[in-house]
Amino acid sequence: MDDPPFRHRGVQILVDTTATAEFDMQIYDIKPETVKDIALSLRALPQSTKDRSVGNFLIREISGFDVAFIVGRAGRDVIITIGRIRPPDTQEPTELLLKYLNIGAIFRGATGL
Repeated sequence: MDDPPFRHRGVQILVDTTATAEFDMQIYDIKPETVKDIALSLRALPQSTKDRSVGNFLIREISGFDVAFIVGRAGRDVIITIGRIRPPDTQEPTELLLKYLNIGAIFRGATGL
């Protein structure tokens, strides 16, 4: 008996946001239409060769914003979780911000803070 080539067919791609990303949407006054465009873009192409990588995070410029996200699985679904949304900033690139946050998390974990 031949094994089917796919384990699951029709896997859904879903987009979630963190509380930080929701706060970013408010402080940068990101319009609902732009948020929808971001989500639809991520669902259409969960990973791209143009994505910039920092650890487990991917960063992609979508609709004029740097979107930092991770791609994972939950059961049968692919879950894209947006961690940050911010305007691109040449003085403080999103990659640098994520590296500092990651170093801070490692330090907190190592010291138990």
